[in-house]
Order: sequence, then C-alpha cells, then structure tokens
Amino acid sequence: MEKGQLEAEFCQDEQRLLEERKYEQAFKELSNTDNPDSCALQLEHECLIKLGQEKDCEISELKKNIEQLIAGHKETKEVLSSSLEEQKQLKQLIREKEIFIEKLQGSSQLREELDQYTQALRKMEILQQTIEEKDTSLASMKEENSHLKEELE
Repeated sequence: MEKGQLEAEFCQDEQRLLEERKYEQAFKELSNTDNPDSCALQLEHECLIKLGQEKDCEISELKKNIEQLIAGHKETKEVLSSSLEEQKQLKQLIREKEIFIEKLQGSSQLREELDQYTQALRKMEILQQTIEEKDTSLASMKEENSHLKEELE
C-alpha cells in the first residue's frame, strides 16, 4: 500500500473511533436513565467498546505500516542517491577517457607526420649519397681526363 492510502485509512479509522466514542457517551447517558432496555444497551455498549478496541488495534497497525513505509522510502532514497553519485563518477570517468582517446588520436596524427618526415629524410639521404658518389665519380673522371690531356700533349 502507498503511504497516502494508509494515511487516508488512518484518518477514516480515527473518524470512526470518534463516532464510536460519541455513541458510547450517548449510551452512558441513556444508561443513567431508568430504561427497561438496559440489558440490550449494555450489550451494545460492550460491542461498541470491543469495536473501539479493534479499531485502536487497526490504527496501531496502520501506524506501524506507515513507519515501515517511511523507513523503506528513506532506504530507497539513500540507495538512489548512492547510485546517482556512482553514475556521476562513471560519467566523469567516461569524459576523461574520451579526452584521452582524443589525445591518442592526435598523437597518431603526429606519428603519421613523423613517419612522412622520416621517409622524406631517408630519400634526401639517399639523394645526398648519390650526389656524393656522382661528385666522386666526376672528380675521378676529371682527373682521368686531365691525365689523358697530358698524354695527348
């Protein structure tokens, strides 16, 4: 049962109890007068007292139920608060991971650029080595050419 429903029942039971007490008061007033139906009134009075006691028990039970519902509500609220805090922490962790992934993607772009520069550097080194070889070959050809000129003269 919901708390509101239990409270409504509790109010209704209290209202009935007040009505029963009015009947009891009326019974006492009638008992004080000399009425020949006093035995019937006595029985009705006892029934009303018993009914009042039953209603008191019901009210007590309803109060216990309300207290249990309030305790359950409090516990549920604490669990939900804890769960909400955990969700916030997880959300923050996900944000941090996303930032880290973005940085990694940026570093992979840098790595690609580094690879391109490394390849270009290797090509330049190969070209430089080829130029040096050509220079050496040219120098030796010039020297040989000068020897051949000397021989021709």
